[in-house]
Amino acid sequence: MSPKSHEAFLPDPADRLPGLRDVVHAPADEIHWVVGPPGAGKTTALSTMFKASNTLFWEVPPLEGPALQGDLDRLIDAVLGPIAPLRAPPDPLTFRRDDAWWMQRFQEVFQALATQRPGSSWVVDGIDALRLAGRSVPELLIRAWALEGRPTVSLVVTGEGLPDFVVASGEGTHHVTRPGGPPVQVRLHRLDPQLPYRMAAKGLGPRDARDALTRWSLFGGSPVFLPRRPESVEGSAQEVVIRRVLDPAGDLHDAPIAALRGRVQAPARYLGILFALARGERQWGDMARLAGVQSGNQLAPYLRKLEAEGWIRVVNPLDGRAGGRRRRYEITDPFLEFWMAYIFPWRSLLRHAEPSRFHAERIQPFLPSIVNRGLARVALAYMEHHARETLPASARVVGSLWAEGVEIPVAARLANGQVCYGWIGSIEHRLDERLFLALAEAMDTVRWGMGRESRAPIFFLPGPAEEGLRRQVARNPLARILTPERLFASETDID
Repeated sequence: MSPKSHEAFLPDPADRLPGLRDVVHAPADEIHWVVGPPGAGKTTALSTMFKASNTLFWEVPPLEGPALQGDLDRLIDAVLGPIAPLRAPPDPLTFRRDDAWWMQRFQEVFQALATQRPGSSWVVDGIDALRLAGRSVPELLIRAWALEGRPTVSLVVTGEGLPDFVVASGEGTHHVTRPGGPPVQVRLHRLDPQLPYRMAAKGLGPRDARDALTRWSLFGGSPVFLPRRPESVEGSAQEVVIRRVLDPAGDLHDAPIAALRGRVQAPARYLGILFALARGERQWGDMARLAGVQSGNQLAPYLRKLEAEGWIRVVNPLDGRAGGRRRRYEITDPFLEFWMAYIFPWRSLLRHAEPSRFHAERIQPFLPSIVNRGLARVALAYMEHHARETLPASARVVGSLWAEGVEIPVAARLANGQVCYGWIGSIEHRLDERLFLALAEAMDTVRWGMGRESRAPIFFLPGPAEEGLRRQVARNPLARILTPERLFASETDID
C-alpha cells in the first residue's frame, strides 16, 4: 500500500460536500443548507472546509434566552471586535419578545462582515438550536441575510432537516424557496452518516475492483468503523477481518458496542433490535422479542433513536406511501450488519477459538451472501450518485420494489423520464441469460413505471457476464451491465 493511499483515511470534506467547494469565491446569491442526522460529521466537514477561509463560524450551543445571546456576543467580540450599530434598527413593535434583538444582531453581523470582510462566509452550525431562542429566530436569520448579507456574504447553515417555512421548489431539485418574504434561494446539501462508498472503499486497501466490493461489503463506509492507520488494511480481506475483528485486540472487535454505549443509555435493547434486523427479521413482534420489550408498540422510541443516530433507516417501496405497512427497517452500514449477524452471536466463542479457524467455519461459508448484500447496497448508491457515468441522465428517484411476489432490488426514474430496473447477479450462480429473463418477467409484473416506453434493464454483477447474457443485453439499446470495475471506478460524478 503506497503512502499516498493514507489520504483515503482522512477524506477531503469537499468530496462529501462537493456543492460547497466554490462557496467562498462565489457570489452569495443563495443560502447553503447542510442537512444530516446527528453524527453525520457536519461540524467536522464544515470546520475543515472553512478553516483557512474568511469565515465567522458559530457552533450554536443548546442554550436558551440570554445565555444564547451572550454566546453570540462573545463570538462577535472575539472575532469581529466592536461592530457598528445598525443603520436602521428593526421596529420592536413588529416583533415578539426577543425577536427584535435577534433581528438587529443578525443584521449587524452581516453588515460588519460585508463591510470588513467582503466575500466572507457565516457558518451557523446547528440552526435547530436557534429555536430555543424563539420559534421564528431561524427565519429571522434568513431575513437578515437577505437584507444585509446578500450578495456579499455567504450564509451556510446546518440542521437535521429543513424547517417548516422552507418548502421544496420541485421534485428532484436542490433548490427551495421561502414563502412570505423576499425570494430567497436555499441550496440543499445532504450529508449522510455513511461516507460515499467509493471513497470509503479506497481506504480499505483493495487490490482490485472485485476485492474492493468484498472489503466494502465487510467493512462498509461509516467513519466510526473506517481504519485509522494504513497498515491495518494490509493483506487479504480474510487477514484484515482476522486482525481487526476476530482478534480480541483488534480495533473493531467490539467497536459497535463501544460506539452504541457512547450514544444511548440502554444499549442492550438497541443491540437486540440491531441483531434482529441483521438476522433478517421484518415483523415488529420478532424484533420486540429479541429487544426484550413486551410488545411491538414499545419498539417505536428505540427505532426512532437508532434512526436519528444513523444506525438504521426506514425504507418504503417506491410504489408505496411513506409510513405504510410495507415499510422496512434496515441497518445502514455494511460492517455493522456483518458484525451483528456473524460476530455478535459468537463473541464468547472467539475467546476460545483460533481466529483463522473461526473465519473458516463461521464467516467464509457465508461470504457469498455478504458480498451479494453489499452489491445490492452499492447498486443503490451507484444509481443515486453516479448514474450519469453510464446512463443518459442522473437519477431523480431511487429505491426498491417489493410487491406481488416480486422483488426488484434497484429501481430508478431518471431526470429524462427513463425508468430503470436493476437486478443483482449472485456470486454463487451463473451470470447468464437467465438473469435477463428473470428481470424481464419482473418488469412485466410490477406496476411502478408501467406505461413508460423507456424501461431499461440494468444488471449489477459481481463478475463478468457470460456470453448469453451479453447477447441479450446487446439486443436492447437501453440495457446495461455494470461490474465492480465500473462500480468502483476512480472517477466520480456527484452533485
